Amino acid sequence: MLRRTVSYANVMSTLGVFIALGGTSYAVAKLPKNSVDSAQLKAGAVTNAKLAPNAVTRDKLAADALSAGPRGPRGEQGPGGTTGSTGAVGPTGPAGPVDVIVRKHEQYVGFQPNAGATVEALRTTLPAGKWLLHGTVNVINPWTTTTFRCVLVINGTPWGLDQATQIGGGQGDIYTLVGTAESTSPISVVTQCSHDFALSDGGGLPARAERSRLVATRASNIDVQDV
Repeated sequence: MLRRTVSYANVMSTLGVFIALGGTSYAVAKLPKNSVDSAQLKAGAVTNAKLAPNAVTRDKLAADALSAGPRGPRGEQGPGGTTGSTGAVGPTGPAGPVDVIVRKHEQYVGFQPNAGATVEALRTTLPAGKWLLHGTVNVINPWTTTTFRCVLVINGTPWGLDQATQIGGGQGDIYTLVGTAESTSPISVVTQCSHDFALSDGGGLPARAERSRLVATRASNIDVQDV
């Protein structure tokens, strides 16, 4: 049995044949650390799929890579939202209820000389509701002295007792009248005055009622009692 011996020369000659056939390149199972740089990478060799998650972070990018590019053209405005439609404006409604009504009559109203003659110093109509009434009237008598009486007449009925004083010889007096009115329909209010006895003509202006006032204040509740 023959025994073959491999010499150094045999090994080197065999290795030379492999190198000659394969050129100068050779395969490496594992690349040494830091042995691949940008010169060995082909353009487009690194893709998103080949990057590990979080491999590229903001602090690893160059400053110029983070700068924004030029602003693009402004897009068209989008359609407006849908809003509820409103109807046409209706007519102006009536004014609300008045809480205070003031009526006045500046000119005088002369008395007839016969006894019991009456005059309307002021007449007005109030809206339906509940009212507190406060009236004043100035009576002047240049003729013989007699008793004058004034009262508020509400819807044709005197309210309470009249106020009476004696006036004559050019004297005058201011009558203050208070009353209440309550109705579901319009209310007639009259300041009415009269005298008890016949008047003798003294010449000049007659006996008269003048500067009449009436203030009506709306009330939510009215409580009237004789006490």
